[in-house]
Amino acid sequence: MEKFVDFASGKQGRSLRIVVGAVLVCVAVAGNKGTTAWVIGILGVLLILSGVLKVCLLNKLVGRPFNACPN
Repeated sequence: MEKFVDFASGKQGRSLRIVVGAVLVCVAVAGNKGTTAWVIGILGVLLILSGVLKVCLLNKLVGRPFNACPN
């Protein structure tokens, strides 16, 4: 589990969260209507923010602070 958390809070994991978040926001804006679009859009924005702000919520699972990023 720690290796996955290390990846997720590392540079590549943060980049992946930003890209996936951007895709989710695009999907929410382009196709869906109603509550589904809002949920997908909010999830996308949260992924983008966590990547940009270098915050990984998974760090709490292994006893680290939220902002413990190796890079």
